Amino acid sequence: MTRLPLMIALLGLAGAAGAQSSFGGRGFPRERLELVSRFDEDGNGRLDDAEREAARKFTRSSRSGRSAAGGSNVKMALQSSLADDLSSSAASAVGDAVDLYDPDILRALYLRFPDEGWFGELSDFYNTDVEVPADLIVDGAVYESVGVRFRGN
Repeated sequence: MTRLPLMIALLGLAGAAGAQSSFGGRGFPRERLELVSRFDEDGNGRLDDAEREAARKFTRSSRSGRSAAGGSNVKMALQSSLADDLSSSAASAVGDAVDLYDPDILRALYLRFPDEGWFGELSDFYNTDVEVPADLIVDGAVYESVGVRFRGN
């Protein structure tokens, strides 16, 4: 499993994703693809693995295989800056009485993706309504199956 610190992801991708923004080659914003309603066969409002794979094939063909959220250099920079393993002891437990959004506390948020191809999947679903599932780890607590997507320029 791949574990990704959210802060590094947000900081590292902010500049790289801006290089290839949601604007098409002619200066007009590319229209956001609404894929969930189109590929959600079981009607639960989320795409499972098979539904996401069908949606990925569609996005690849409609975007001519271009990745919208940076390239392999960004992925390599992120992976090289990450620790290979995160134990619950590495996360700083602050206590239950402290608010998650307390401005006096800097927290490390980690994303754990079940698939090694997480970066390609996030890239393929850039500027769509599809969220890739991952586990969020905050202060040693695991929040399973949160939705993740690239946003911004």
